[in-house]
Amino acid sequence: MILALLLGGEIYGFVGALVALPIAAVLRETFVYLRRHLVFEPWGTGQPILIGPPVAQPQDPAPALDPAPGDVAPPPPVHR
Repeated sequence: MILALLLGGEIYGFVGALVALPIAAVLRETFVYLRRHLVFEPWGTGQPILIGPPVAQPQDPAPALDPAPGDVAPPPPVHR
């Protein structure tokens, strides 16, 4: 904080010293907050990225044409 007062006073005089103190305090508290709360994830712990042609996904089997026992088929549509 003393360095901020000296630099602000040297560059901009008395007004610079008055403005430098709150700016230095805000920067210091921001740095302390980020240092405590910011967590970096280590590199190389994610899933591997596959490079190459896409692999075909298996598709679901075709639905059965006959209803399962106990299921009731819907009535056929009525045309008028």
